[in-house]
Amino acid sequence: MSLDLRRRAAEEEKTSRRDLAPTSDAPPGLAGLPLDHLAERAGWSGACMVLLTLAVVGTAPVDIAIVAVGLWGGYRCWSSAAGPSRRLQALILATIVASIGVSVAAQGSGIHYGTDELAFGQYAATLVLRGVNPFTHSLAPSLALYHVPASFLTHYLNGSTITTSTYPAGSFLVYLPALAIGLGTQASIATDVVFWIVSMILMWALLPRSVSWLAALFLASSVYISYAIGGVTDSLYLPFAILALWRWDRFGDMTERTIARWIGPIALGVAMSVKQTPWFLLPFLLVGVAFEARAQGRSWLRSSALYLAICAGVFVVINAPWIIASPSAWFDGSILPLFGSFVPIGQGLVNLTLIGRIGGGDLMLYTLAGAAWLVLALLLLALRYEKTKRAWVFVVIASFFFVPRSMATYLLMLIPAAIIAALSVQGATHDGPLDGIPLVRRWDRGVLAISMLAVVAAVVGAVAAPPPLDMTVTGVSTNGRQGLVTGATLQVHNNTARVLHPTFTIVNAGYVTNFWTPAGAGAAPVTIGPHQSEVLTLQAPDEPSMPNALTPFRMFAYTTGPAAVSSTQAYMASAQSTYLTPDAIESPVRLGKARLFTVQVDQGQGAAGGVRVDLGQVIYGQNGNLKGVASIDGLPGGASPASAITNAAGVATFTVTGVQTSTDPDYFQAWIAPLGKHTPPTGYSEIVAVRFAP
Repeated sequence: MSLDLRRRAAEEEKTSRRDLAPTSDAPPGLAGLPLDHLAERAGWSGACMVLLTLAVVGTAPVDIAIVAVGLWGGYRCWSSAAGPSRRLQALILATIVASIGVSVAAQGSGIHYGTDELAFGQYAATLVLRGVNPFTHSLAPSLALYHVPASFLTHYLNGSTITTSTYPAGSFLVYLPALAIGLGTQASIATDVVFWIVSMILMWALLPRSVSWLAALFLASSVYISYAIGGVTDSLYLPFAILALWRWDRFGDMTERTIARWIGPIALGVAMSVKQTPWFLLPFLLVGVAFEARAQGRSWLRSSALYLAICAGVFVVINAPWIIASPSAWFDGSILPLFGSFVPIGQGLVNLTLIGRIGGGDLMLYTLAGAAWLVLALLLLALRYEKTKRAWVFVVIASFFFVPRSMATYLLMLIPAAIIAALSVQGATHDGPLDGIPLVRRWDRGVLAISMLAVVAAVVGAVAAPPPLDMTVTGVSTNGRQGLVTGATLQVHNNTARVLHPTFTIVNAGYVTNFWTPAGAGAAPVTIGPHQSEVLTLQAPDEPSMPNALTPFRMFAYTTGPAAVSSTQAYMASAQSTYLTPDAIESPVRLGKARLFTVQVDQGQGAAGGVRVDLGQVIYGQNGNLKGVASIDGLPGGASPASAITNAAGVATFTVTGVQTSTDPDYFQAWIAPLGKHTPPTGYSEIVAVRFAP
């Protein structure tokens, strides 16, 4: 029976290839082209148009070449009788690669690394070259060595940051070749980019020709390029994940003539040695291999066991030196991060808590929801194999939507491999449970229903568990002309019957900042008794932790036992903003000549009349700030600020007259005057530079 299936598959493949060619009696023009040919032409011409968006690297010859290839490629996609040739496709890919290379090179050798994982990986590789075990050595020096911004660190719930290895040995071994050839600070970024490029070339080579243009679109995607350049190291495992999922159903098939017969578990073992994300693929591949072995008359148990043994063997070989040297340190660095109490963040379901302020009293329930989803996905593959064989990788990716740290990288980086898996496997030849598994068809729906109920129960529990703290921002302090919030006052109430020691922070520009601290030198950690209320004054620890005064922000509080998060409503220091006109003065203004400045106050729903606004001036000199050289509304030269009240249209007018010249420009800025002694000025306008000429 298996021979008949293979013969039928071969005949279907021949038929599909024959159908790709235009028929001799087809009408002229595009109407005579098969759908696959049209898709191929449209896809590659779309890649050429995307290529035009990459012509912004700032090097004129390169920009011109990129545009030329994009325009020429788009023309050839439709003018060639055979469609886009492999040479043209290779040229398009090479041009994209060249633009990425120029972008990386243009950043220079003093680049700030965008993530701690990137810095840790390269620093760990340098330790290996010095004969030091990275799993037993602090990686904290890498943060200063590679200038990792404080806002890009990974925080525990108690406010501390990760300073040790959190991935298996492959995460740093991949950087050794780049360091060996002397790339220095660029070693890890160059390696990440190379692995991303290799992944997309693999994708292009392994995809069916009609959809191979997907590789070009992925390669040119600004999101993925920014990940590779910015410090997201997932591209390191991607080429191995692609190889592991390419024709994974041919493992052990002696009639398979490609490396797909044996490459799967080897590639997966390497991928699993880089990061934990590919670990979630293993149980599904074992189930799939079992089904395929049974369909071919082989022992499904022996095939799955062989796959597991090869994969585990590769993983152990790569990690063996560090497992032998210090088993506990390796375990803590490679396994325990999956269970670490990290701050929740991401684009997944946890936003119901972080943004919607729903639940948050037990973050472990989000983790359980993700685990329950994985169980459901595995049962779905085992019980509905025919329907899910091509789609199961996407179902696995969906599990990251449920967990507390559901960042976009987890959701996006496996997509290319998932596409390879969907388009390279054969149709399922068997549906239903395997022999020896204690499930029968009549129980299938019940088992799946119970699994789905487990997912729903975990999600409902996560969003129903009330946060341990009620918090309200009652006031803020700002740093004046920079318009940043430097501190906040919170009204906090403990809803629980236990003593809580919360830690506080915000999410600024999509990143969890360093944790805010209680005001006052040597202030003790916050302690809130059972059902007690406190008024807390917190200070931002550094400038990256300070939100813009005109941008709504939320304070988050993290507690443990259980791990939980509480948040405030979105708070904006000022609902009003100011706009200074003119916003630029191109020519020097003569001394003694009056120049009108208007300040428009906007409160979001129209003009705000009767508001007192200030207009100030200062010279940002090379060696410090100096008094201005203008008179505002007749005040003495350099006096600042001047005040005015907005009219019914929300506009205040100021007259500015230069009284002396200055080497540096005089900078003007408007703001809404503070209402009282303890309220800060808000609504700072843009800054306008003015030069006064004799």
